[in-house]
Parts: sequence; C-alpha cells; structure tokens
Amino acid sequence: TEKGKMINSGKYSDMLSVDFIDKIDEVSDSIKGSVNYHLHDWCISRQRYWGPPIPIVYCEKCGTVHVPEDELPVMLPNTDDYIPDGSGKSPLAKNLEFVNTTCPVCGGPARRETDVSDNFLDSAWYYLRYLSPKNRSVPFDDELVDKWCPVDMYIGGNEHATLHLMYSRFLAMALHDIDFLPFEEPFASFRGHGLIIKDGEKMSKSKGNIVNPNEYFETHGVDALRTYLMFMGTFLEGGDFRDSGMDAMRRFLNRVWDIATMPEGKSSTELKIKMSETVEKVEYSINNIKPNTAIAAIMEFVNEASKETSIERQLVIDMAKLLSPFAPFVCEEIYSMKGGKKKTILDDGFPYGYEKYASMAKTELPVQITGKMRGKVVLPQNASQEKAMEAVMADEKLSKMLEGKSIRKIIYVQDKIINIII
Repeated sequence: TEKGKMINSGKYSDMLSVDFIDKIDEVSDSIKGSVNYHLHDWCISRQRYWGPPIPIVYCEKCGTVHVPEDELPVMLPNTDDYIPDGSGKSPLAKNLEFVNTTCPVCGGPARRETDVSDNFLDSAWYYLRYLSPKNRSVPFDDELVDKWCPVDMYIGGNEHATLHLMYSRFLAMALHDIDFLPFEEPFASFRGHGLIIKDGEKMSKSKGNIVNPNEYFETHGVDALRTYLMFMGTFLEGGDFRDSGMDAMRRFLNRVWDIATMPEGKSSTELKIKMSETVEKVEYSINNIKPNTAIAAIMEFVNEASKETSIERQLVIDMAKLLSPFAPFVCEEIYSMKGGKKKTILDDGFPYGYEKYASMAKTELPVQITGKMRGKVVLPQNASQEKAMEAVMADEKLSKMLEGKSIRKIIYVQDKIINIII
C-alpha cells in the first residue's frame, strides 16, 4: 500500500510504483489518472438573519430568476424575530412579508431566497470597496483600482492563509475572468504574523488566561500596551505576554517623558551621532516589519539621552517622531509641548538632517585571529578592510599576536567582525 516496487503486475512487475502511476491508463481504458483535491466547494449561503440577502426569487412558472439590477440591493426586513430556531432554515423564512413577492419575468407569485451570503463573501473583496465606499453606482471605481491595486502586502494570521486569503484570490480570479479586474492575484505579497501567548499557552477562555486590554488602559496606559505588544517578540513569531513586561514598558515611557521635560540646551555631539544611528535603525525596522528592533533602538537612544544634563528641542521632537507609531498619545503630547510646527506629529514627516553625524559614528569591531576572539578595535562606521587592518595593527596587544606571522586570509564583514587567518 506504500510506495515501492510493483509485484504480481505482469510486465509492470519490479517497476517503481511512482513510475507506474504515469502508465495507469495503459492497463485499462476504464482506469484513468486523476488528481484528487481535498478542498471542498465553497458554500457562500448561511441560514441566519444578519448578512446580505441573496438576490434570487423562485417562480413555479419561470424557475430561478435573478432580481433585476434596478431593484438591488435587496434589503433585510426590520424584525425582532431573528434568532435561529434549530429548524435548519433561515429566520427570514418565517417573515412572510419578505418571502412572498412577484416574479420579475411573468409578474406571478414567487418567493424570495431566504438564505443570506456568508460574511466571507463580502470580506473577500473589501479591499476593492475601500477605494470608493460611498459610490452607490458601482461596486468599485476602475481608475482607483488601476492606481492602487494589487495590494502591496497582505498581513494576517495562519487562519487567514487558508480561508480569507484563499477566498480573496478566488474572487479576484473570477472577476478577472469576466473582465472586471486587470489582475488575477489581489495581493503582491503575504506576511503571516505570530501568535501572542500567555504563561506559555495560547490564550483561551477555558484556560482562564485571556488578557483584557481595558484593565491595562487603567493601570499602565494605552501607549504602554501598544508599545509592549510590538516589543514583546518578533512579528513573525509573536511572544509571551507578561505583566512584568508591561511594568517595564511603563517605566520606559516614563523615562521618555523625563527626557522630554529635561532643561533645553545644547546636546553633545555623541547624542546627535546616536540619533543618526537611531533614525537609520528605526527606518530599516519599520520598512521590514520589525517593530521590536525599532523600539529597542529608541530605548538605546533614551539610555544615552538620560546621561545628558540638557537636550536640544529638535532632538526631543525627533525622538517623539520615531516613537509615535508605537506610542502615539504621549508622543503627540510631547510634540505639542515642544511647539511642533504641524497640526499633528503625523504630518511632520520622518526625522532628517543627521547625515553629517552618521559619518562620525563609531563602531566596536570584534577581532578574531584564526577563529578565536582576541579583542576589539574602534572604527568609523562603514570603514574599509584596509582601515580595519590599520586599527588592528595599531593595537599593541593585537599587533604582538600577529608579529612575525604570515597572514593567509582576511575575512571582513563591515561593521560586524574581522577574522585574520594566520
């Protein structure tokens, strides 16, 4: 029953079964190779009250008839009797005023379809309707679809990858085939996010480990919760929610506020260099959906800023700009307090003007000799291999280790490590 060699199969004996499958139609005309899919047909109808009515009527004379376009949409009737009764029929089936209608073709008596569309059907094309939600003449504007679609990136959990994403792709391909869309694939890329757990287990009511965010709004604040959720783990893997982490995030935001209320004055060149590094790290992290590393970079800046006795106003504003995607309320308050030039921090763009300080930034470069760590040297960022070797040879301890030795190979990863093979 498993893969292997064929036996008792005449001329096919000793043939590998995987090869025999391709020749199955040679054995008998009644046996043909086929592909079996485990995907069931998608049933879009639901037996409930809430949902878009299906625009079909049934006439004994004309059969199944589409509701004319000028009578769309079919509206749900107002009723207090909307609870399913266990009969397997939609609650709408009991509303005779809704059910009984006239046939659009012959004008005779007819009855409406009482099932409604599954919500998945509408959510499978919501990205198109979002472009023109108030347009009552067409479902979506073709010019806006050409401008904005396909969607650059689809973000969702694992359950979306096999349900909602699949339905969206199916509907887009169907609309493409009937010339309503210029593309088949609705989303250019997909990123699946991780799962937030509590005490090492998936959150569930049965385990009693559900987190109610409203409680943390009162004790820690909305910003602390938002920032912690994006800091607690990687986007792709998720993380373990802990109260101790929430406490730490509240302390961090308090430190941010302390820096924002420091005396205004000239900041050190080192702090401006640190800001240039932070701007670069946060921009990279946001573009690559790594909010945890962006927040970690801001934390490093806050640590350095807390060592200063005064700080320039623009540095405070730029710190708030970098943190605002994660903690918008406190950052908006800081921006207003520091006299931001725009109506809101969201309109003021990304920090800029630190290029000259970026060129002054230093990095500690680990030095290996034949694979063993022997020390570190301090270099300007993005230094060449030649500059790195100059720094190594200028270090008294490292140069003695290399004295009289023949260097066979140098492995240099800029700003990361240098390995000198002797």
